[in-house]
Amino acid sequence: AAAAAVASHAREAAAANKAAAASDAACRSAQAQASAAHAAAARAVQAGEAGVAACLAQHMELRRARDDAARWAGAAEAWAKEMERDAAVMGASAAAAVVSADAVRADRNAALAASSRAALALAAERDAAAAE
Repeated sequence: AAAAAVASHAREAAAANKAAAASDAACRSAQAQASAAHAAAARAVQAGEAGVAACLAQHMELRRARDDAARWAGAAEAWAKEMERDAAVMGASAAAAVVSADAVRADRNAALAASSRAALALAAERDAAAAE
C-alpha cells in the first residue's frame, strides 16, 4: 500500500512537474509576445513622435510662408501707393507743362500779331512817304 501511495505521489508529482513546465512555457511565450508588443508600441510611439515633428515643421514652414506673403503684400501696397503719388506728381507736372505751353503759344501769337501790326504800320508809313 505504501508503495502504491508512493507511486501515486510520484505520478502526481510528475503530472505537476509536467503542468509546471507547460505553465512555464506558456509564461515564456506570453512574455515574448508582451516584449514584441512593447517593441511595436515603442516603434509606434517613435513614428508618432516623428509624425508630430513633421507636422510641427510643416506648420512652421506654413507660418513663415504666410509671414513672407504678408510682408510682400505690404511692400507691394507701399510700392503701389508710391507709384500713385508719383503718377499724381507727374500728372500735375504735365498739367503745368500744358499751361506753360499754352502761355508760350499765346505769347508767340501776341508777338506775331504785334510784328504783323508793326509791319503793316511800317508799310503804311512807307506808302504814305511814297505818296508824298
